Amino acid sequence: MELITNQSGKVKSASDILRQYRVYNPNLAIAPLQPGTDQHWLDVSIEQRYRRPAEWQTQQWPDGANVAIATGARNRLIVINLSTNSATTEFIDQIADHGGDLSPYAVRTPIGVQWYYRTRYDRDPIPTLATTIVTPGFKVIAEGQYVVAAGSLINGCECKALLDQTLDVAHLPVLPKYFADALGFAEKSTFESSMPSSEAVVGKFGIRPKF
Repeated sequence: MELITNQSGKVKSASDILRQYRVYNPNLAIAPLQPGTDQHWLDVSIEQRYRRPAEWQTQQWPDGANVAIATGARNRLIVINLSTNSATTEFIDQIADHGGDLSPYAVRTPIGVQWYYRTRYDRDPIPTLATTIVTPGFKVIAEGQYVVAAGSLINGCECKALLDQTLDVAHLPVLPKYFADALGFAEKSTFESSMPSSEAVVGKFGIRPKF
């Protein structure tokens, strides 16, 4: 997705931003963020805040606004945020060790590299809160939360897609089962009640002493 500014540095119009999403992500629930920040533009409930691109009117979207993508059931999306080099290395190692799929879509943001995965309604109930999981630098972003889309600018820093340039949730890999099991998604409907102990997560993730 392109930056919210064009090559001359001029802020892109609301119509340009919405047109991009209508073409490339027509079913994605999105919301405007205040320009240059990760704060929502509209002070309304989560249910009212996110809409598909075609449901937004140009006058409702401020020029130069950043784009928020809802995580959780609304977009069938769960995001793993990795904010340290060691957490990133461990995550990739675990993907390789367990035969899972490394997502082809990742975004570098001011708070870390975010790896996008698809959820399974019938097998992996989506957690209700974003929470840091045991390993420093590892965070789950899911139900009731959001991520700042690639192409947005936060305090002058670009949120940049690292691999695939266009987000296609329907073709993202499902969150690998061993991560889902370790995070307690398998049989619980709420994140708080399903959180395993630190020891259980360390055992399943195979966390190394460097953490």
